[in-house]
Amino acid sequence: MMPMSSRLFFSIPAFALLLLFAAPVYAQYILPPSADPILFKLSPSNPEPGSIVHIFANSLTFDLKKTHVTWYVNDALLLEGDGLTEVDVTLGSTGSATHVIALAEKDGETLASAEVFMRPAEVDLLWEANSYVPPFYKGKHLASPNSVVRAEAYARLRDQEGNLILPSEIEYTWHRNGALLASQSGRGKSYASFPAPLLFGSDTISVEVTSIDESVSASATTIIPSVDPFVVLYQEHPLFGIFYHAAVARAAFLPDVEATFVAIPYFASSITSHSDARLLYAWRVNDRPITVDGAEPHRLTINAENSTGEAHVEVAVSHLTNYFMDARGAWDIAFDRIPGGDPFSTNGL
Repeated sequence: MMPMSSRLFFSIPAFALLLLFAAPVYAQYILPPSADPILFKLSPSNPEPGSIVHIFANSLTFDLKKTHVTWYVNDALLLEGDGLTEVDVTLGSTGSATHVIALAEKDGETLASAEVFMRPAEVDLLWEANSYVPPFYKGKHLASPNSVVRAEAYARLRDQEGNLILPSEIEYTWHRNGALLASQSGRGKSYASFPAPLLFGSDTISVEVTSIDESVSASATTIIPSVDPFVVLYQEHPLFGIFYHAAVARAAFLPDVEATFVAIPYFASSITSHSDARLLYAWRVNDRPITVDGAEPHRLTINAENSTGEAHVEVAVSHLTNYFMDARGAWDIAFDRIPGGDPFSTNGL
């Protein structure tokens, strides 16, 4: 029968650094005060629920390999043998406890013992920037220079009774590039906001979530790269509006003589619309600068009547105050045409 033990409850979080410790088992076996404890080393350090944890036992003062080691998992014999210092243990689901005991004996005498409770937990770390994207865009708002990133932790921690712990009862500790975000850490603070990384840079964001009684915890880390905004060109229909579902290809054919285009600067910071007055649009058609309507500089209309029907369209988008922004794009567009001369006729000329 497996020896009974004191129930010092520690947890091993999923996606988290494992807690390493050893504690004496005492009840049926009474260990002398001078008994040498067994130390556990657990791998991986961030197991998921249902994953296999490799446990290595060691002692700093005696050779554990010269003893008979017995392993128990959840009150059941797992393995035993001479010098058996390593075992693999499969964890349960989120919040379920896995209790492991190692007992070392020599010549019928108990030399040392240790136990660990492993209760995996999970936390998802999501983030999004306040950069601009057009309507119907389904992806993430990526971080560009001068934008603000909001990260949020969704923790799944369970107490010893298996009940989910409310976010308001969880301590959140946030770090950015290893530095503590003290003002944004604390009980119930499941999200944090911070400036996006500089151009071509990246930030490492981590969060540790811990129950108030510190019985269970987990952590997660993500890397947030900085992206350079870029321009996507869409055709605008006089009745149906902007065709957000179909971006103009880099090389495109349009079965029309005339078409209106709108430039959309994806992931531009500090704006809520592509028509924001702080955005500066510079258009060129067939290497010639084009003057467009100052009230709608994001819009360009091309009439290919009496032309070759081929247009090389370029646009550069910058920002009045965000000097990091320089979004550019180029497209080769062929129109259905009436044979004639060159150049194109454009609105605003």
